[in-house]
Amino acid sequence: NFSNFYFSIKGSFSTVYLAKDASNGREYAVKVCDKMFITRNKKQEYIKREKMALLKLNSVPGIIRLMYSFQNTTHLFFVLTYAKNGDLTSYIKPQLMNQDNAKCAKFYAAELLVAIEGIHRKKIIHRDLKPQNLMLDSKMHLLVGDFGSAKILSDLDENDEREQNGGERTAE
Repeated sequence: NFSNFYFSIKGSFSTVYLAKDASNGREYAVKVCDKMFITRNKKQEYIKREKMALLKLNSVPGIIRLMYSFQNTTHLFFVLTYAKNGDLTSYIKPQLMNQDNAKCAKFYAAELLVAIEGIHRKKIIHRDLKPQNLMLDSKMHLLVGDFGSAKILSDLDENDEREQNGGERTAE
């Protein structure tokens, strides 16, 4: 039961709104996807892949969480962690580079590494890591988002990869 939807950001085939849960006042990002647009532009696989990846990654630190998903006749809704401090883009500026910011960059690199390790442990490859997909929560911790381009590996994929590499396992 959400109240007060505020416009947040327009994506390629969705719009993300800030919403408040009327029962407890918590803030969430609600990604709203237009079913007709998705079908017309053949983006069904992107949506399915994003939902599957988020469900598999729900317990991994440093990942945007899918809290709920639901639909009506015209739209799909993903209720996600709200990244209060936006994405990393606005924090990456050459004029801000100094000794303190170098330490900060190392901190975020370490948080990103922990998130990527967790993603890979769940046999998922993100494939679209960029500052716009790296969000910052209310405590300025990194959260990886946007899994529409992700590759979800199965045991079969891993076995096929080993056969192609002469039985050797490649770096993950």
